[in-house]
Amino acid sequence: MSKFEQNFKVEYYDIGENRKATEKSILKYMQKIAGMHSDEMGCGLEELAKENLGWIITNWKLNVMDKPKYNDNIVVKTWVRKIDKLYFYRDFEILNSRGEKIAIATSRWILMDIKKKIAKKVEDRFVNLHTIHEEDVFPSHKFVKIKEPEFYQEEFAYRIQRRDIDTNHHVNNLNYLDFAYETLPEEIYNSKVFKNIEISYKNEIKPKDEIICKYSVINDDEYLIVIKNKETEIENAIIKLEIL
Repeated sequence: MSKFEQNFKVEYYDIGENRKATEKSILKYMQKIAGMHSDEMGCGLEELAKENLGWIITNWKLNVMDKPKYNDNIVVKTWVRKIDKLYFYRDFEILNSRGEKIAIATSRWILMDIKKKIAKKVEDRFVNLHTIHEEDVFPSHKFVKIKEPEFYQEEFAYRIQRRDIDTNHHVNNLNYLDFAYETLPEEIYNSKVFKNIEISYKNEIKPKDEIICKYSVINDDEYLIVIKNKETEIENAIIKLEIL
């Protein structure tokens, strides 16, 4: 099986004020199907937990062509595109009920020793569980470091709550997008539709951490949000939001 797919219905809790699925919900469908695929392959949450291992995402790149609406039926597909010594590369696509492609994404993951907090080299036993499907949704894209801007226009402070924490005892990767959106000025948040989103995760955010999210305008179509630990100023993530 090279591609794994699952049907979803856009529920009320998936949509925003415009009655369309939010970007976070779209990533949530993808995160969910990645977990389902891993379960199917025998390296899902429960199996890895027996060895104190967990999947940790280091990068997202998402392109949304058309957001599904409330009650729409969609098909979400995923596949492992590439595996190297340290990383798993997993791609996604979402189709509407007419079979039209409405969103694509690529992602990069590592296997983490959850207790020791160190990345594990990819062993052959994990590689052998997967069938590689080399289709690349972004053929010319490579995950590169996003440069931190020199100046910021806004910032938002937040102390991590219990609701933000996942099974790996840190902030779930999807919540970083919430932090980024809360940092945007109201006029930007209400008037812009972000078609392209890139998230680069640097250091985990832990329970009770206080973070500072800083917002910078790169140009009329591109915005950057940098998330840092308020006390140490260690960088946790950079999120790039693009209109085009």
